[in-house]
Amino acid sequence: MRDCTQDSAYPRYAASSDISVSADASSDETRWAELFRILLDPGTTAYALAPTDRANAPVKVNSGDAVGLMTEAERAGAGQAVWAVVAPLRADLLVLDIDECADEVWPTIRDAAADVGAGIVHCATSGRPNCLHAALTVPTPHAYARLEEVFADLRERHAPYLPAGAAIDVRGRKPIRLPGSASLKGHGHCTVVDEYTLAPITAIEAVKRAVDAAADDIPQPATPGGTAEATSVLLPSDDHSESHGLQWESPRAWRARQRMSPDEWRKLNSTNPADRSMAATEAAWLLWRHGVRSFAAARWWYERLPAFAKFRDRDVDAHRKAGRRGPIRWEACQQHWQSIVRRARAHRPAIPAPDQAVIDAALEEISWWPEADLAAAAAVIVHQRYRDGHGITARPVARRDLSTWLHLSDGTAARTLQELVRRGLLVLVERWPGGNPRHANLYDLSVPSRIYRGKVAHDVTSPRVRPTLTHPLWAQLGHTCRRVWAALHTLPSPTTSRIATLLGLPTGDQTYGVLRSLHHLGELGLVQRTGRGRGTRWVLGATTPDDAAATCGALDRARQISARVVAERRCWHAESRSEQDRSRRGLEVLRRRLTHADALPGMVHAFPARTESSSQRRSGSRYRRTVRDGPG
Repeated sequence: MRDCTQDSAYPRYAASSDISVSADASSDETRWAELFRILLDPGTTAYALAPTDRANAPVKVNSGDAVGLMTEAERAGAGQAVWAVVAPLRADLLVLDIDECADEVWPTIRDAAADVGAGIVHCATSGRPNCLHAALTVPTPHAYARLEEVFADLRERHAPYLPAGAAIDVRGRKPIRLPGSASLKGHGHCTVVDEYTLAPITAIEAVKRAVDAAADDIPQPATPGGTAEATSVLLPSDDHSESHGLQWESPRAWRARQRMSPDEWRKLNSTNPADRSMAATEAAWLLWRHGVRSFAAARWWYERLPAFAKFRDRDVDAHRKAGRRGPIRWEACQQHWQSIVRRARAHRPAIPAPDQAVIDAALEEISWWPEADLAAAAAVIVHQRYRDGHGITARPVARRDLSTWLHLSDGTAARTLQELVRRGLLVLVERWPGGNPRHANLYDLSVPSRIYRGKVAHDVTSPRVRPTLTHPLWAQLGHTCRRVWAALHTLPSPTTSRIATLLGLPTGDQTYGVLRSLHHLGELGLVQRTGRGRGTRWVLGATTPDDAAATCGALDRARQISARVVAERRCWHAESRSEQDRSRRGLEVLRRRLTHADALPGMVHAFPARTESSSQRRSGSRYRRTVRDGPG
């Protein structure tokens, strides 16, 4: 039987007795009666407001009990309320009124609420586009303070480029329109919606959500001191992921965007029921070809487009079976996207024999370099840029590539790139054009001279070593420590002098040489010392590099560096003046949040120079900015 609870003022004529929302509800009450009893304190005075020809200038019709006022309004409108019923919600609820930015900011607020254990009691569209009403049960003052921090962070990062009317109002005890109310501004009715999909739900489903969210007793009021003032927080829109985190993963390929063709849009909106997996896979490949790289960027498409309905439905069903607790995890969607990413990044066209000969000769020379950090950087550039099957001539390499791959500070990356050019591994063939800041310098791969060789060769090509070159831990400890740690994989319980001989390093003490590296590794649990004096032996510890990187802060440092690179590249690759201004403001805010010194930018300005007018060009060079190594 069709559930008519959204269409009729008399739910008992459509709902069977086993799903009735109240045992004592009278059949002549509004379908919202049970929800009102949950959202409002007993004895709360509600007001009936009739819309007029002027927007937001209603006329008071009546006051009294909210259930009675809504029932009367729906009778007068044959099931649809002819006026709005407004009332303050319970004092222990955190009530939000989101205006003109719900699509952009609600997912962040919803996830932040789940992180602090806040339940969503009520969620409804206000009738105007991109506007939302929500009520949360906040368990502790600490959780309330955390949500306030989220609002403040959103305002700081995004307020400057939102519409003038975009805001979050923390309503306190100010009246708010109740579900089913008519619009006071000439828009649609106030409709309860699912907090994840924002699709309309029935009154029974809204009551179930409210009961689930309010199931646990709340020890303290959510609003400290019971303040009645409403706090208006201007809000963000946009392309950053979590407000409380850093976007350290590149969301897209840094190249000019291309418009999708009508055929491509048809693929994204395909609803072929015969093979939904194929439709989703074709759509995902289409997103990859258009430069989408992270799931944070692909998630918007997965949540909304018909082509991804198969995996979206799986996640929504799993969330429903789990009792609708917390945010939707989107595990099926993410697994499908990651399968596309793995296949795309594993694809390597065949390398021509002449190019392969140059690559092998270059890696052979690099393996003899005694400077561990420089050799690691050189090997990573060869593996990442020149062994991808797209040629070894006129390939872009920027210092921000080195910062991303090797987690280097801005200055270290620039000096490393200059040294590789000086040694002849990279040959500059085209400097980036100042009029097109989206292009980096182009380099050919060459074989460096043998004069830079040391006494010992080091492995930089084996499948066991290559993944370790880009690990965040070695960016902080240094690649000499990596060489020492790797030596313990090949030597059973070696002595200090045996390790030093193998690596061509002095034995040293805790300030230099092999003992210095072993001391740092030992502090993190990566190696263990057995014996004393000449009987000292070294073995691998139980700690993994991943655990050590998290313990010593190397992982956080690497993510901060990557987040800064992503933000700067947003500025360089902005395709309009407004986009560049938004990216600039976002980068300025990010820089204030960075805590690691290595994550801070160097001396080179992070933004492309604005286009000069003819009068500026005639007035001299003081209007020009010089950036030597391009945008990255």
